[in-house]
Amino acid sequence: MAYYDQAFVERLKVIKVMRDEHKLTLSQIKNAFQAKSYGVDAEIMTQIRNNMLHKIAVNHDSSPVNWGDFLSQTELNEEEVEGFKKYLLLLFALPQNDDTGDKNEVLLHPESVVAGKLIKGLIKLGIPISTFKQVFKQLQKIIEIETESFIMNVLKPMYENNESQEKQIDSIRMSAEFTNSLLSISHQHLLNRPILSSEKWINLINEISDK
Repeated sequence: MAYYDQAFVERLKVIKVMRDEHKLTLSQIKNAFQAKSYGVDAEIMTQIRNNMLHKIAVNHDSSPVNWGDFLSQTELNEEEVEGFKKYLLLLFALPQNDDTGDKNEVLLHPESVVAGKLIKGLIKLGIPISTFKQVFKQLQKIIEIETESFIMNVLKPMYENNESQEKQIDSIRMSAEFTNSLLSISHQHLLNRPILSSEKWINLINEISDK
């Protein structure tokens, strides 16, 4: 028999919400709780994730998919995907296991289906494939800046101070979570800014039309 205080019970409730409603893995939940030691509340991070992906993230399967399943579940066709396929594989392709499965089969991370559905929705709105290619290229530049900054300002001092490899790995994970959340919420606000200001939105349309 064991006795647990109310704080422990509340923690279990938060874990259940993060697992069932936000579809986070146990590893992600652990990282989110660890983030509190860095001054970031786990609830904030899960809210950002949920608000950005909405029901698509909640309802998608959590298993890796092959290329055919990806096309089927996202309703994309080869012609639509061709323009950004290499970027998709760069981001979502999973390492192949040499012992099992077909070495020539490409397996994609389950979140590729989420990305594919979002891209399909944008295509339906009339946004051209070339836009995605430009976005992916700019993302690669942003990642290079983030990586260089993280190495120089976080990993280098930790290495010089002989910090454990485990602590360095945890820092990398936390950095990825923080950066992803910051970029997501910043991206959302920047996208909404011209829409929330009707005058600026109209001026933007007129400026594009003049070109």
